[in-house]
Amino acid sequence: MHSQRPFRSLPFVLLVAAGLLLTGCSPGVKMVGTWEVDSEKLQADLQKSAGGNPIATLAAGMMSVVEVNLEFKSDGKFVATAKALGQSRTSGGTWRYKETDGDVMVLSMKADDEAAEREVRVRFTDWDHLEMVPPVHNEGPTSTGTFPFKRVKKS
Repeated sequence: MHSQRPFRSLPFVLLVAAGLLLTGCSPGVKMVGTWEVDSEKLQADLQKSAGGNPIATLAAGMMSVVEVNLEFKSDGKFVATAKALGQSRTSGGTWRYKETDGDVMVLSMKADDEAAEREVRVRFTDWDHLEMVPPVHNEGPTSTGTFPFKRVKKS
C-alpha cells in the first residue's frame, strides 16, 4: 500500500520552488558582485575610435593607470572606487533595477552625496562582461560613451 503523504506535500514543494524562482528572477540580480573597468578593452576601443588623433591615442594610453571598481550589493547599496596616479576616491549610494529596454537593463542609482537618482544603462555581453553608459549630468561635460566592465572573480 502506497502512502499518499508525498502527494500532499507536493503543493508545498511547488510553492517553495516558485517562491525561490520569483525572488531570483529580477534581471537586476545579475548586477550583484564586484565589477572592474576592463582597461584592455577600453584602451582598444578608444584607440580604434581615435582614428589617428594623437591626443586621443595619448588619452587611451593614460587609461592604463586608472582603476575603477563598482560593487553592487544585494541589499541595494553600491560602492564605487576609483584609483589613479596614487590617489583613491571611494563613494557609495543606492541602486535598483528599474526596467529592461530591449537588451539594455536600466538601473536607477543615487550617490550618497547627490539629491537625485540618475539612470544608468547596462548591456551584458555575457554573464561576466557588461558595457555601461554612465549617467548624463545636466551640468558640465557629458559622456555618451560606454565603459566595459568585467566581473571580479573571488579567489
